[in-house]
Amino acid sequence: MNPSAGFERIAAARGELWVAGSFTAAAGDLGLADRSRWEKLLGGGEAGGRGKVAFVEAGGRHVVLKQLRR
Repeated sequence: MNPSAGFERIAAARGELWVAGSFTAAAGDLGLADRSRWEKLLGGGEAGGRGKVAFVEAGGRHVVLKQLRR
């Protein structure tokens, strides 16, 4: 994963946390060929506040997928 592909790297308690801001930013690196897989990952995430958040691991990094409510 690389920040220029739409990921933002931040410091986290246990290493690096890579945050994907959108489906297109994460699609290639997470192997998400279509939006249905993205939705499935988010479906198992934590709901609350303004949307859903799912934590997944990709390429040895922890990634946060966030979907805001519309």
